[in-house]
Order: sequence, then C-alpha cells, then structure tokens
Amino acid sequence: MLTYLKIKNFITISECEIDFKNKLNVITGESGAGKSIIFNAIEHLFGKASNQSFIKANQSFFEIEGYFKFDNKTILSQLAEYQDDDNPKQFFIYRKVDSNKNITRINNKAVTLKLLKELTSSFAVVISQHHQLMLEKHHYLIQIIDSFFEQADYDLLYSYQQDYQHFLELNRDLKSFNENTNLDQSLDFLDFQINDISQHNFKMDEELELEALKNKIKHNSKHMANSKAILRELNEAKNSFNEIISRLSQLSDISTFSNYHQQLAPVNDILSELNHDLSLNLNEFSDLSARDIDQIEERLDIIFKQKIKYKVNTLNDLIALLAELKTKKHNLANYSKQQETYLKKINDIKESLIDKSKRLNFQRQSISIDLSKKIIHEASQLNLGNISLNIDSRFNDNQFDKFGCSKISFLISLNPGAPLKDISKVASGGELSRILLSIYAVISTQAPQNIFLFDEIDTGVGGITANHIGQKLKQLSNHKQLFCITHLAQIAQHADQHILVKKLNNISKTESTFIPLDEKEKHSELHRMVGGETITEKLLIN
Repeated sequence: MLTYLKIKNFITISECEIDFKNKLNVITGESGAGKSIIFNAIEHLFGKASNQSFIKANQSFFEIEGYFKFDNKTILSQLAEYQDDDNPKQFFIYRKVDSNKNITRINNKAVTLKLLKELTSSFAVVISQHHQLMLEKHHYLIQIIDSFFEQADYDLLYSYQQDYQHFLELNRDLKSFNENTNLDQSLDFLDFQINDISQHNFKMDEELELEALKNKIKHNSKHMANSKAILRELNEAKNSFNEIISRLSQLSDISTFSNYHQQLAPVNDILSELNHDLSLNLNEFSDLSARDIDQIEERLDIIFKQKIKYKVNTLNDLIALLAELKTKKHNLANYSKQQETYLKKINDIKESLIDKSKRLNFQRQSISIDLSKKIIHEASQLNLGNISLNIDSRFNDNQFDKFGCSKISFLISLNPGAPLKDISKVASGGELSRILLSIYAVISTQAPQNIFLFDEIDTGVGGITANHIGQKLKQLSNHKQLFCITHLAQIAQHADQHILVKKLNNISKTESTFIPLDEKEKHSELHRMVGGETITEKLLIN
C-alpha cells in the first residue's frame, strides 16, 4: 500500500505531506481546485512521463516522494532487486525534475522511467476515462480473461509467446532475404563486378611492389653512374690491395706483420662480393628504361581507379572484396534452397502456434462463460439489472498476435430484448464506468496489484446509482487500497479517509492545499457536495 506521499513545487502545490489509509481514500473539492494533482503526483511515482511544465511557477524543480509497504510475495519478488535488508517490505520511490535532469530512484537506486513503469505495474492500476476506452481494445480485454488462467495455462501462453517471437524473427529474416536477393538482377550485377575486377589479374602486394620499382627507375641514371664509378675504383683498389697482400705474405715470418696479413685477408673477399653485387645491379639498371616506367604508371592508374570505384583503401582490400563477391554469388546460386528452408521452418512453427492458440482459446471460452455471469451479478448491484453480457472469444488462425488467435469482444445489451452489440456502441459514459467497476470487482481478487486509482469513476451517474458505486468501492477496499476522485457525496460518504482539496488565489500566486478531514469536517463537506456552498438547516437535518 501507499502509506505516505510528499509533494514539492508541483503544479499549484508548494509543499504538502499526506498519510494514506489502507482502504478507501476519497479526494473531493470544487471543480478546478486541483483534485487530480494528487493522482498526477502518484502516477509520476508509477512512471508517468514528465517535463518542466509540471514545475510550480517561479520554481526550478519539483520533487515527489512515496513510501510503499507490501506483504504480497508476487510483488516482493518483482521488487527483490531493490529491497532494503533492514526493511525488506518497505519501498521508497523518488522523482525529481528540473531544467537539466530527470531523477528516478527506488530505495535510492537509480532506475529508468520505463523500468519504473514496468515494476510499478506489478502493484498498481490507474483506472480513468482512458481505461473506459480500453474496454474497446482487444489486447486489454484478452488480458482480463487471462488473469483467470491457471498455472498450466500461463505456461502454455509463455510457450506460445516464445514460438510467436521465433515466428516473427523468421518472417523478418525471410523478408530481408527476399529484399536483398533479387536473384536475376543480383547475379547479373555480381557477374559484372567479378569480371570487372578479375580481368586485371591483380596480385597481393602488387601495388607496393610497383611503387618500389617506380622509385627505383626514377633514380636509375644516378645509380648507374655511381655503380660504374665504384666498379672502376674498386678494380684499381683491388689490384693495389692484392699487391699489398702479396707483399705482406712475404713478411709473415715477422710477427709484427703476420697479424696484419691475417686481418686483411678477409677484406679481399668482401671486395669481391661488392664487385659481384654492383655488376648485377648495373645489369638490372641497364634493363630498366623510360618505357618501363610508363607501363608501371599505367598499371598503378588502373589500380587507383578500381580502388575508387569499389570504395576500398588498398589493392589487398580490393582482392578481398573480389573473394566476398564470389562467395555471395555462390550463396545466391543456392537461393531457392535457402528460401525453401525458411518457408519450412515458418510452416512448422505456424502449425505449433495454431495448436497452442486453439488450446488457449478453448480455455478463454471456458473462462468467459463464468466471467460473464460474475460481471452480470456485479453490474446488477450497480443499477444495471437488465444487462445481458457475452464475452465472445473467436478463433481466427489467420490473425496471429502475441496472445494467440483469439479475438475478444464484450457484447452487451442493456435493455430486455435488445440485440447484443459491441460495448462501445451501446453503453453511455456512466454505464461504461459501472461496467468497468463491475469488471474490476470481479478480477481484483485475481490481480496481484493491491493499489487501485479510480479517477472520476462517477462520470455520468448520480442518485442511488452513485451510492451503489460507493458501496462497491467500499467492498473492493476490504482487500485492496483504493484512491478515488469524486464529485458525488454518495460515493464520498464511504471513505475511510476523506481528503479535501482547496485552491487559494491571491494576486501573486495560486496554491492548492490538501486537508485530511475528521468526522465532523467530513460531514460538512458531504453536505456541501449535496447542497452547494450554502448549507441550509434543512439540509443538515437530512
């Protein structure tokens, strides 16, 4: 249950603190006083999207704090990650919005707004005009039916949803595969690209080798002149060096010179190797010509244009792309086989989906019969005694969704002999309110949520009917915590806690205040709701 709420700088509230009771909490006040602000604040704790427009005028931020206490094991398991070891059943939810950031925490742990909404949906339900419109929505209705599932039914639904997710993925993959594999056109284009690259017979690292050879040719003349000069000097030096070695050998019997002979002897071999290498290089230089560099430039130009054309950085990347294109062509050649594989998987899983959805629909039909009777019984207590209701669960194996192939609709008749029609085409706003309350009166015992917010559930009703609604809310509050905004004294009289909203206006500001009423104050407020601002003696006696 929500035990405590603190609001600061929110819409027309500067600051307020409210302690709530476990059962029926009713909020009343004149139109425009700000009754919905409490609901708005509580909905922020349940993950409602927010922005700076909710900040009170002339303030820079708003804060909302809520303290909750739960005993339900299902709810506690959903919130287990955020439990406080010292107070495992108590949870503190905090929202702050300013011009720079949106802070959201559970027990001082930061959470996203989406996660907050998901977690709080396990323990709270907000019922408003929007929810009345939800009675026309298939998915909303089917979840009402499914709330009465046994564990085996939930297991079947989970298994179906796993298959359904796989079914969607396979269809997406097949669609993408078909879109990306226009067979004839794709094969023609691949053939063109493969032939366009292959005709040049590129080799790995060829570009680097050509650049090196190009530089070598550019320096050809200089290298040839240097090589020839070195050879001339080397030949002359070698003859002189050989003469020196020969003379030293004749002095080898003198120990001083024998060492020199030994040290200089290898030099002769080095000079011979140098002579050999220079001669080879000179022959290579002689083979290179201006014609060779023209051919190299032409080849490098082809490589450059191909790299630009296929948007790659190096020739090696282009060669790798060629390999990828050949692989893609090979895969396309097996297109029909791959498509058949996709189709077989889809058909197999579709058969499983149909089987499981048939079983789910059978359970829903069985639940719908019993649920219709229970809702009719509840509605009869809300002055809808002539109601006929049929919850129709039709099976259509061509319309898959995440709940199966069931199409749920609430068909009602509010007058004897009138045909059953879709609820949205028969019921007025007030009748929709009562039908919605009847539904929640039935499903509340099944629902794990223990906080229900009824936002102006009294729309379009009055008199005795309003009193019946109040009695029904009181009955629901025996096992759920209820919050209700109402304009009607017939409903407000059943409150366990009655909160009055007043708006104070002056020249500089507008302020909303929330006043928990004692029994005497509650009595006065009920009479005001019945008779207006002036409470006559006759009205007080009544």
